[in-house]
Amino acid sequence: MKKFGELVVEKGYATEEQVEIALGLNKATRDVLGRTLLEKNYINFEQFKTLVAYQEANPGKRIGDCAVELGYVTSAQVNEAMAIQNEHKTFLGDMMVDLGFITPEQRDEILALQTKLKV
Repeated sequence: MKKFGELVVEKGYATEEQVEIALGLNKATRDVLGRTLLEKNYINFEQFKTLVAYQEANPGKRIGDCAVELGYVTSAQVNEAMAIQNEHKTFLGDMMVDLGFITPEQRDEILALQTKLKV
């Protein structure tokens, strides 16, 4: 079965780089705090990319701590975002929609195709 990200690229909805960024967000933030910071407009997308790179260069540091160290957010904003994200978990397709890489309709089409390929 093809992975969601492979199908997104195959369909031409997003680039491999965009899929990697979305996957990096899921991997780097395990609890999707980075996505919540983006949704709350506490950080912009460029800051997010810098933040993920900073976190990768500083293994073991949590993304919220990295964001504060870089001066992107306050500790209070991280705490608020963490409270919000605890209520929400996400999948790659949803993450790509949230980041504006694909539309909800494209996500749904890919999921339908992915489901067909499982059989």
